Amino acid sequence: MVMNSMLAAARALAPRQWLTPEASASASTSKETSVTSGSTQPLVKVAGLHKSYSPQVQVLKGLDIEMKPGERLVVIGPSGGGKSTLLRVMMGLEQIDKGSVTFDGKPYISADGGGKTRIDTNVRREIGMVFQHYTLFPHLNIVQNLILAPCKVRGESKQVATERAEGLLARFGLAAKAKAYPSQLSGGQKQRVAIARALMLEPKLMLFDEVTSALDPELVAEVEQVIMQLAGQSLPMMIVTHDMWFAKNIASRVVFCAGGVVVEDGPPEQVLGSPKHERTREFIDRVFHIKQ
Repeated sequence: MVMNSMLAAARALAPRQWLTPEASASASTSKETSVTSGSTQPLVKVAGLHKSYSPQVQVLKGLDIEMKPGERLVVIGPSGGGKSTLLRVMMGLEQIDKGSVTFDGKPYISADGGGKTRIDTNVRREIGMVFQHYTLFPHLNIVQNLILAPCKVRGESKQVATERAEGLLARFGLAAKAKAYPSQLSGGQKQRVAIARALMLEPKLMLFDEVTSALDPELVAEVEQVIMQLAGQSLPMMIVTHDMWFAKNIASRVVFCAGGVVVEDGPPEQVLGSPKHERTREFIDRVFHIKQ
C-alpha cells in the first residue's frame, strides 16, 4: 500500500516517459536479465575492506558485500557502524588499509600494502553520489551547477549539457528553478538538484548517503519520490538511511552493518520484518519504537 502510494506520487512529479509500476517491473526484469545473461559477475564486489582513522578508531573491519546489477541495496545500522564510510570508499573519497573493490568486473580500488590506495579514476566516473548536504555551488545558478561537470570532465558542449539539465529539472518538478540560485531553493529542492547533478554524468551506480536526514519532515517525501522514480528505471543504487519505512519500500535487498562488518543480509521483508540475528533485532526494535 505504501509502495503504491509513493509510486503514484512519484509519477505525478514525472513526465509521461517515466514507467508505470507494471512497466517498471517488466523493464526491471528485462534489464536485469539482459545485464546478467551469460555472466554471473556482481556489479559491485567489496572484499575484506578495512578502514581505520587511527589504531583506536577502526571503522571497517573486513567488510564483504556483493551487489547484483539492477539491485537497490539499502545499508542500515547504528551510527559508527561504517555505513557512510563504505559509500565514501566506494566513491574514492577515502583511503583503505586492506581489501579491494571491483566494479562491473573491473578492478577499482585496492590497497597496495604500503599505506597507499590505488583507485581507477575511469571507473570512478561511472559512479554518482548524493550526500547528506547538498554541496551545490552557491555562486552558480541551478543549470550552471548541473552542467559544470559534464562540460569540464567530459568536454560536452554547453548547449547539449544545458538541454539535458533542463530535461532532468523538468522530470523532477524543478523546471521553473533553472535560473534560480541555491539560496533561493528549499532544502528538498536543493537535494533534488543534487540528485539531478549526479545523474548528469550518467552513472552506472548511484550512492545515496542519508539524503533526507537534514531535511524538515514535510520535505522528505519529495526527495524520496525522486529516488522512487529512479527505482522505476532500474538504476542500481546503494542507499544508506535511518528511515526504516523508506528502506522497506525502496530496497530489493537490505544489509545490516554494525561494528564495521555485515551482520545480516537479505530481502527487506526478512531483515526488517523477522531478522535472524539478535543484534539486528535490537536495532530494528529500537528504531521502530523511536519512530512510533
